[in-house]
Amino acid sequence: IKTVFIDPDSGTAEERYGTLEETEDGYIVKFDKDEKSTKRDLTLEEQLGVSVVQHADTGEITLVTGDTQTDITEAMKAAGMYETTFEKEGKTWIATVTGGSEAPRVSVQEAGKEEK
Repeated sequence: IKTVFIDPDSGTAEERYGTLEETEDGYIVKFDKDEKSTKRDLTLEEQLGVSVVQHADTGEITLVTGDTQTDITEAMKAAGMYETTFEKEGKTWIATVTGGSEAPRVSVQEAGKEEK
């Protein structure tokens, strides 16, 4: 499992790989202390708090924009994509989820601006 630790103060993210183990209380992610991590700059999506989550147990697909969580499962199954707008930092942003219900991924761009 890939886990991303976000440090908003430095504007970086650290990616680490670990294993997901089931316990009697739920699940725990274990990291090998010798495993090397990768540091990188935050993506625009991470900076804005936007992500897409595919729940392994239910198959539900959730779009997270800041504090808002939206179940987009049916839209992803029907159309293979989902698009919405949201406000953040005084700007309007467009979040687009593509990849169908098998491999959803999200991208963000400022409304009214061409994609780079």
